[in-house]
Amino acid sequence: RTWVPKNGASFNMPRGGAKARTKLIRQVIRGVKNAPKGSYIRFAIYSFDRRDVADALIKAHKRGVHVQVVLNDNWTSSQTRRLRNELGKKPRRKSFVVICEGSCRGGKGNLHMKVYAFSQTGAATKVIMSGSSNLTDRAVSLQWNDQITFNSTPGLYDAFIPLFNQLKFDKRVA
Repeated sequence: RTWVPKNGASFNMPRGGAKARTKLIRQVIRGVKNAPKGSYIRFAIYSFDRRDVADALIKAHKRGVHVQVVLNDNWTSSQTRRLRNELGKKPRRKSFVVICEGSCRGGKGNLHMKVYAFSQTGAATKVIMSGSSNLTDRAVSLQWNDQITFNSTPGLYDAFIPLFNQLKFDKRVA
């Protein structure tokens, strides 16, 4: 695979056409679609209801990608339940959806991050996409959002993995 996600910042336009509104969602989906068998996709997200993203994650799982999602417990959409039914909910497995309580690793509060991490997508490794955008219809149609992509950033990616591993077990840490 030769595709590489574009490094840098991107922005959606909730008052624009479909392409402008879904720009950030489409970047995440393209990352999912280009993740090869045996690679890891790890999402730590506040809210989720996009059928197109759920479809892409399920297809990735079926082709042998390890899909791991940690979500805040503020709202469990039908797409979250669908994805959880497909991937399971046990965080010791290679694929799962965990819905944590509160902030996942600190007690009260929310898991409010939006981090989309790929061990490999296309020709890029250790990719992080992060910003203000939730994977929701509301984020697409009503909210101005940003997302920054970092390709082949072992320092950033490697720092995120232990944090993600704390999140997925939903236990308070020091």
